Amino acid sequence: MIDWAWNGPSRVFELVRQHGMECEARQDGTIRAAYTTTDERRIMQSIAQYVRHGMPVELLSSHAMQSRTGSSRYLVGMLDRRGGSLNPLGYARGLAAAARRAGAEIYGASRVLRVRRDGAHWTLTTVRGSVDAEQVVLGTNGYTDEVAAAVKNSLVPVYSAIIATEPLPDALATTILPGRQVVYELGPLPTYFRVDEGNRLLIGGRSVLRSKQGLNSFLHLKRYASRLWPFLNGIEWTHGWNGRVAITLDHYPHVHEPAPGMLVGVGYNGRGVAMATLVGELLARRALGAKDDELELPISPIAPVPLRRFWRVGVAARIAYGRMRTRLSG
Repeated sequence: MIDWAWNGPSRVFELVRQHGMECEARQDGTIRAAYTTTDERRIMQSIAQYVRHGMPVELLSSHAMQSRTGSSRYLVGMLDRRGGSLNPLGYARGLAAAARRAGAEIYGASRVLRVRRDGAHWTLTTVRGSVDAEQVVLGTNGYTDEVAAAVKNSLVPVYSAIIATEPLPDALATTILPGRQVVYELGPLPTYFRVDEGNRLLIGGRSVLRSKQGLNSFLHLKRYASRLWPFLNGIEWTHGWNGRVAITLDHYPHVHEPAPGMLVGVGYNGRGVAMATLVGELLARRALGAKDDELELPISPIAPVPLRRFWRVGVAARIAYGRMRTRLSG
């Protein structure tokens, strides 16, 4: 399971190359960053564990972190060269095109309203008609609704937001991330950033608990960017958006099989590009007859999150606490 999960990014880039996807893919590595002594210890412990498993990780000193991020905030970092970045929309389109070439049919604007067992098959009623199927795969993650109420109640949806600058001058972009790695912080609230193919700086993190568009909805990210890179003053931020990720209590992805012919893969905890790719392949193998001991993740029962109906209160409190801790961290 460890080998399967941690090599997930390499599998994504392999698929990109195999199918010729146009999605701005770059396998330049990821950097896990620490700005507190507690998280510095966590990174040192992680590196020791990963080295024991033969993983290609590298410790970055505070000086190396400043060189690689353009910010003096970080004490240490961990570089994993297997990671990288891509445009998720381009990747989704590339997967869809590959599926269609393999014979799949894809129907958008067809929200499922009801799923029921009908003899030897399933019937899915949508806003535009119905579909009969021997196998159903539920992959709605943070957007799971009452059609699959038990699955919905096993997850906590959390909104993650991203803002993006205008294209930066080359000198400025290479000051911030000369190696074009993706950086994600340890800390009270996860924050992550990268520079894309158009030289735009993107920075993301937790957001308001509803769908929003536009920079003014996520000014906390702009303020944090100014803290990391004071020399960005005068640069225009042009885009902002958010969406749902699904958190599980154990922070593992979950695979369920609530009934014959019904498979569920959810709970990527903010790492869905790679993990959903892996779980999608796992579910495909299961649908084709793979046994339990041939799967990298166990098939588990669906378990409700205690007091889930109060998720907005709990998440809002956790975000407020995390932002306070971040402000006090210097």
